[in-house]
Amino acid sequence: MISSHIKNLLFDLGGVILNIDFQQVALSFSKLSEKDIPFIRQQIEERRLFYNHEVGKWTDAEFRITVNHMLETSLTDEQIDQAWNSMLFDIPQERIKLLKELRKTYTLYLLSNTNAIHIQEVNRILQRDHQIYSLEDLFDKTYYSHQIQLAKPSADCYQYVLKDAGILPKETLFIDDSALNIQGAKQIGIQTVHLQTPATILDIFR
Repeated sequence: MISSHIKNLLFDLGGVILNIDFQQVALSFSKLSEKDIPFIRQQIEERRLFYNHEVGKWTDAEFRITVNHMLETSLTDEQIDQAWNSMLFDIPQERIKLLKELRKTYTLYLLSNTNAIHIQEVNRILQRDHQIYSLEDLFDKTYYSHQIQLAKPSADCYQYVLKDAGILPKETLFIDDSALNIQGAKQIGIQTVHLQTPATILDIFR
């Protein structure tokens, strides 16, 4: 049950709205490069592949160059993007329906640690499966780490959203599947729900 003082709902994307599997990235890069998965995972961590792309330190082109250096390959942009996007699955119809219903009562925001390549693919999934043009059609405003150049769980990231949206932390409920991200939001007074598998957002609003 959501408290009556909540006016704003702030959602994470991957693992909350969108079904994902981070392990697919290492598997896909391994198949393309014929390097083993432990090596790929180590390289991803050492090069901070996700973080540097997500906070806009690298352009998409620089990210792809880094991947080829990392794998010692000459993959095309399309091959890299397909492997990078392999972690993105689907958005179930019932979650779309729930967001539309919630928007009648609350102001909805999206805050995601993400990158331009992934957002383009998520929007393609929305168009293909739900005839919805983009995530912007489901939320009052979207905040992407690569655009604001701030990432969860940094307090600065949450403060940016609160200030830009003109909303109060005590009136805002943040839903994320990461315990670290939840803790970061709690520290500045945002109300939170830690979504843990197998629960989905439907369970929160029953």
